[in-house]
Amino acid sequence: MLREIQMAHRDMLRALEQHMSAQETYDFANSPAPLVAEVRPETEVAPSISLSQAIAEYIGENRHAKAWESSTFDKKEAALEVLTELLGADRRMNSISKQDAQGVKRLLLLLPSNRNKHTQTHGLSLQQASTVQDVPKMTTVTGRRKVAQAQTCWAN
Repeated sequence: MLREIQMAHRDMLRALEQHMSAQETYDFANSPAPLVAEVRPETEVAPSISLSQAIAEYIGENRHAKAWESSTFDKKEAALEVLTELLGADRRMNSISKQDAQGVKRLLLLLPSNRNKHTQTHGLSLQQASTVQDVPKMTTVTGRRKVAQAQTCWAN
């Protein structure tokens, strides 16, 4: 098996070398690609749905497909509720920027763990809860999981 791996690695390096040497020349035989991409009129752009609609569809599709265990639904819905609270339920999906996503991630990593179970943070907004001192913060692993759950919904 080790021999097969070594041979595969050797052949991969040869293929890479051939690819790189092909990049060192220009091929003028083919016609060049257009410099400007085709621009679609704005009337053809599909209207964007709201964040709450996207979440409902995402949860509904996975519930219908029986893709998750019931505890997974609870965790994903809780993570997506945080996203809705931060960005707003009526926020249009096409208006959510990379900067918005980075802001969500930064805030999630500042939140206390079990925000509604601590008396100091119970009932506070996410922004207010993120500034409370002397409460255990959400672990990086939990924060990343919540971010990943939100990104999965965004992608779908």
